[in-house]
Amino acid sequence: IELANGSFDEIRLSPDTDSSSDKASFTLVGTEITSFTQVSDSFEYKAIDSDGLESDSSATVAVDFENVTVDAVTALGYQTMALNSELNLIMGTDGDDILVGTDGNDMIIGGLGNDILTGGEGDDVFKWTEMQSATDTVTDFSDGDQLDFTDVFDDMTGTDISALLDDLGSGDYRGRVDDITVEVTESGGNSTLTINKDGQQLEVNFDGASAADIANSLISNLEQLRE
Repeated sequence: IELANGSFDEIRLSPDTDSSSDKASFTLVGTEITSFTQVSDSFEYKAIDSDGLESDSSATVAVDFENVTVDAVTALGYQTMALNSELNLIMGTDGDDILVGTDGNDMIIGGLGNDILTGGEGDDVFKWTEMQSATDTVTDFSDGDQLDFTDVFDDMTGTDISALLDDLGSGDYRGRVDDITVEVTESGGNSTLTINKDGQQLEVNFDGASAADIANSLISNLEQLRE
């Protein structure tokens, strides 16, 4: 599936068949995108049997996007992390996704579900927009990459954010404000960030990243939010 100018160039669908003489396919052209979870369109088709008899009809098809790898589309003007360069926006669905970035600078949003996120080359931003229970994995967090939990913590007061920052910066990478807890742990060269908030638990595993790197990136993000 290719994406251009806000719509799909074309979608080609073919049924599975074991017979070389029993084949069918159709193409959806210019399908407008209304969401990242489903694309619907209608089409007309003609069936011709071996005797040459024809049958015309129409149908509606809905293409669901779940558990898929989403390629990059371009987004401009992303300011939250004070990045001036162009970012490729890569968004997941409400299901479990595997998202892979480009060789450039990407902003990767897994969405809901248990997602596996890979930034690839470039300076990437891994962003979470909702506080929902899930277990995500970031496979390649490295120097130049950043975490963005602005939308998760944006309902906190500046005073509460300061208290959380004081705790996180104390050396054990743990923080607590009321019923909100944040913890970064490290084991075997991998780290885990655990956030408990609003009765939900979000756990993000970072392959090959130290607890210090993850905590420092989170602290930097919270400092920007407090400002």
